[in-house]
Amino acid sequence: MRRTLPILCSGPGRGGWRKLPKGAGRAGGLLAVPMTAQMVLLSGCAGTQASREEALAQLVRESVARESLSPTTTPAIASTPASQPGAVLVREDRVSALGLKPEFLAENEANSGPASYPRESQGLTLAQAVARGVAENLALEGARLEPAIAEQDLARARAAFDWTLGAGLDYARTNRPQSVFELGGVPLGLDRSRTQQLQGSLGLRKPTERGGLLSLTTAPTWLNDQTPGATFRPDPSTGVRTEIRLEQPLLRGAGEDVNLQDVRLAVNAEKSATIALRARVLDLALEIEETYWTLARAEHDVRVLARLIERGEKVRDQLRARAEVDATAAQIADAVARVERRRAELMRAENTVRRLRDRLAVLTGRPGETAEISQSPSDEAVALALEDLVAAAMRDRPEVERAALSIDDAEIRRRAAENLKLPTLNLRIAGAVNSLRGDTGSAYGDQFDTRFVDALVGLTLEYPLGNRAGEARAEASRLERMRSVIELRRVLRDVAREVRDAADGVRTSFALIEQTRTGRIAAAEVLRTLRVEKDQTRGYTVERLDLELNRQEQLAQAEREEFGAIVEYRLSLARLARATGQSLERHGISWEQRAEPGQGGTP
Repeated sequence: MRRTLPILCSGPGRGGWRKLPKGAGRAGGLLAVPMTAQMVLLSGCAGTQASREEALAQLVRESVARESLSPTTTPAIASTPASQPGAVLVREDRVSALGLKPEFLAENEANSGPASYPRESQGLTLAQAVARGVAENLALEGARLEPAIAEQDLARARAAFDWTLGAGLDYARTNRPQSVFELGGVPLGLDRSRTQQLQGSLGLRKPTERGGLLSLTTAPTWLNDQTPGATFRPDPSTGVRTEIRLEQPLLRGAGEDVNLQDVRLAVNAEKSATIALRARVLDLALEIEETYWTLARAEHDVRVLARLIERGEKVRDQLRARAEVDATAAQIADAVARVERRRAELMRAENTVRRLRDRLAVLTGRPGETAEISQSPSDEAVALALEDLVAAAMRDRPEVERAALSIDDAEIRRRAAENLKLPTLNLRIAGAVNSLRGDTGSAYGDQFDTRFVDALVGLTLEYPLGNRAGEARAEASRLERMRSVIELRRVLRDVAREVRDAADGVRTSFALIEQTRTGRIAAAEVLRTLRVEKDQTRGYTVERLDLELNRQEQLAQAEREEFGAIVEYRLSLARLARATGQSLERHGISWEQRAEPGQGGTP
């Protein structure tokens, strides 16, 4: 299902959805929305189809330009095309400022940092986790049904114009006294009437999309007159009347704008349900990615703390060995307490890992399983072209689609309300063919004889003096449409700012990786130097051992901060993808392929 922005006025029978003109998502200059565009947006369907589409396209272009080229935009994420080198994030090398020899740097990298903790390859990759969650998440089960429910509501709205078949059958037996006219004392008539009558009807009725009611009926009547002293010919008799009738409003209540209002709103409601489903899928993809990387950070904390405990136990044992030399019981107890605190922190970290694994299993639709992950976060630089990012958000964000769709809804209601300002002028046209024979077959055969034809043409006019109710409803609908246009402008502004903030978060988190890496290498170098001095000078003093415990903890904290910065960088990229509406495409999931029921399943 291709995601397209709706134009501002509804097209005949389709709710007015069209693709934006080519280039609608690109910036066009630092100008306010032109007066022509504002007039078309606020006045409804005045102007041509092309002018209305261009009005919305211009509004999008100006929002892109105004927000992506704002003076507050940082130079690192200026709106440079992604193909140019200036759009790629670059980190300043700060590790070289430490002045470490290559062999010492290699030793520190081998003993600390993310690369020193190899990860098992078994488990879910991020793309697999997102794909599984989109396909199997239980929270989406109900959301998947919303478009189907809206589709049935649309079918129900369209059913208002279906043909209706009607039939009836009545039997009547009468035996009534009646007055007799006399002339000169001679009665001219009968004093009673006795009949049997069987009357049937069969007809089709169809409301038209322009407000009329078309009907076709045939009514056979069998009559047996049993009045004493009376003779009729034919008797019994069968009369048939076949009528076609059209009742059509000419002013108020006439036209597709009024009579297709519910259908067009139902079309938009179906689109809105699909848009809402896509928004929930995007939110789920973001939540899965956030949980995935948070789990990766928690697992890394467990590995760091396990190594910290191992290092602390060695120092604790060395202190115990110096109990007979210079280590006091308090110093030994302090070392033991430090190791136990580390162990307690490890237990808390392991509990966090278990909870996050359970959370990831629920999000991916496998609550009874243990979610294992196999992917480590990468700090690879990306290219940021703010103008292109904002343009993508204007094109793909569900919020923009929903706000544009609300304009179409308001326009549909405005057109229908404008019709209420007109007087009521209804036209009635009817024609009937009559026949009478002794049997039903012959009576219907005479229907092709046009000797007995009835015709009817009529007009009725009604107009409320002042028509304050109609005028008020039309004005209210016009104001509601203006409000929906303003709401679209607000959404475009907010979306652009969200993209800019998310891009700035990516830039900041990317820069912090180098800061934290430098701090971790410096902490590793301090601990390495301390160990070398201890081994070379045999400096197993209590003070040096206590200092070593402190340096171990500082290095562990630096390792956690570095890995946390890398994770935060990945999270900021995930938030940027959500801000641009591209969370699915980022993981290789095609909404077009998965949004059609019965063709690969819905998300």
